[in-house]
Amino acid sequence: MISRYKWLLVNTSSRLDDVVEILHKHKFSNKESKGYIINNIDNESLSATFVERVIQHEKINRPDGTEDDIKIERFIYTSFKMKIFDNDTYLMRVENAPRALNEFFSFWKKIFNENFYIEPIKIDVMNTIFSILNSAFRNVKIKKVKASGISINITTSANIEVVSSHNALENFLSEFGKREFNFDYAKVQAIFNGSPCSLDIKTTSILSDSEDAIEFLERKLIRNDE
Repeated sequence: MISRYKWLLVNTSSRLDDVVEILHKHKFSNKESKGYIINNIDNESLSATFVERVIQHEKINRPDGTEDDIKIERFIYTSFKMKIFDNDTYLMRVENAPRALNEFFSFWKKIFNENFYIEPIKIDVMNTIFSILNSAFRNVKIKKVKASGISINITTSANIEVVSSHNALENFLSEFGKREFNFDYAKVQAIFNGSPCSLDIKTTSILSDSEDAIEFLERKLIRNDE
């Protein structure tokens, strides 16, 4: 199963035990429209799911001119994992987040009733590729890369997409490596822990079918951010 992961730093004075207790007090039930399901807890982390119930009403026009009001109930699930990162700071990994996390953090702020600071982590795509190339990943193939703001001359810049069967990064750097550019995206296929995996790496998130690979890269991400 392919999932999209993004990371944030959450600064709060609440201890992990306090966070667990508050989430438990606001657990999701059939009586509530929002709440949490705690999946796992250990000494340094917790994993949970934020559930939001959404009711949609749709009107259906019948041939006789009458209308039926159809109520559609759906649920939005936002899974996340929090790890102790530093004093008063947690690393939060969110899986398959909705496009905007406004509702997620609006409810969080409401139940914690305190100020907290959220900082999205920007992923360094180039460093992530080098971490993959120089670690436990095997048979690494960089299938596609995208870069923007490539300096052509003083007044002109370009966006470039390079596709390759083996190493698009090498092809890109051989042509544009000495110019200024922003590295925005890479599509990687590799073997990790004996299993094939795919990684679509952006500056804001990573799309992957291997949670083990994500856990490994997360440790690299933490070290790079420190």
